[in-house]
Amino acid sequence: MTPGHANAGAGGSGPGALPTVVICDFDGTVATADVQHVILDHCAGDRWAPVNEAWRRGEVSTEERSRQQWEMVHASQQELADLVAPIPLDPGFAGFVGLCRQRGWPLSIASDGFDFYINHMLSAHGLGDLPVFANHMTWTNGHAAMTFARPNPACCRLGNCKRLIVEEHRPAGGRVVFVGDGLSDACGAAAADLVFAKGLLARYCGENGVNYHAFEDFMEITEVLSAEL
Repeated sequence: MTPGHANAGAGGSGPGALPTVVICDFDGTVATADVQHVILDHCAGDRWAPVNEAWRRGEVSTEERSRQQWEMVHASQQELADLVAPIPLDPGFAGFVGLCRQRGWPLSIASDGFDFYINHMLSAHGLGDLPVFANHMTWTNGHAAMTFARPNPACCRLGNCKRLIVEEHRPAGGRVVFVGDGLSDACGAAAADLVFAKGLLARYCGENGVNYHAFEDFMEITEVLSAEL
């Protein structure tokens, strides 16, 4: 692993003994692909991309983006579950979950995507007991209905503000470890104590002075955290 910046939370005396909570992004982090993008590519070709670019530029919120994009999706929940089933999880994620359980570190998934595919994929890999904080989607008569979990306009345009999740779960006298890969992880990473980042999140951290460890897979993260005394 190549460190991006030396994170203050990575040093000190006995960091492994600190009360620790771990929060991981899902799309592109735990899952090896952005699952929502796979769905949209399959159902809408490239028609969904312009509103996604507008979201990246900060011109629309997650809710606005999602409602426009999902109007292009005409498939049942089961059809979408079957579509995403072949997408693998990071090969090191199960071992990382094992480390967290061994250390007694609560681990949760935080996503600005939707819970239906996250829960489905985690359950398929025997990890359905992990807490998931995500936007909610249900189907009625073949139509998807969306509920956005934690909007926080004072912070960001997300439907599920990850800064709030970090702040809600920080243990007294302890730390939050945050793992992510995208722009929807930026506010969560900025609020966390120890950050592992790749992709657009790593670029954001580097450009905005957020200390982080660069990583490619969860085996690298497990190696770093296993070395803590």
